[in-house]
Amino acid sequence: MVQSGFQNLILRQEDAGGGSTITQQLAKLLYKRPDTKGKSRLIKFITLINSKLKEWVTAVKLEKSYTKEEIMTMYLNKFEFINGAHGIEAAAQIYFNKNQDALSVEEAAVLIGMLKNPSLYNPKGFLKNVSKGEM
Repeated sequence: MVQSGFQNLILRQEDAGGGSTITQQLAKLLYKRPDTKGKSRLIKFITLINSKLKEWVTAVKLEKSYTKEEIMTMYLNKFEFINGAHGIEAAAQIYFNKNQDALSVEEAAVLIGMLKNPSLYNPKGFLKNVSKGEM
């Protein structure tokens, strides 16, 4: 259920243009960017370019090696939902005390919304935003 809702979100995102694709976001999650605090602007710029290049190469390799569904699954399993929820299964357990396969449509929608902004749509404190339909 979560994957089918997420797939609809992805298809709309790719058709809409702009922003990064799920594959690019996954590539970014796979690399921790180095800390550049206290570094010169030039070092920060070079570090950013290097990171972006690694992410781009990784995204290309992912696209060539995996299906969209496999990439989506990897992204959902790698995403940090906050409150210690690393991946979709952990998020289902932490926020709803159930396995991801047992989520209702509404619960799955909350987790999908968290992909856009985990803090804003956090059901452990910001459920009022979700109920207002601000997703």
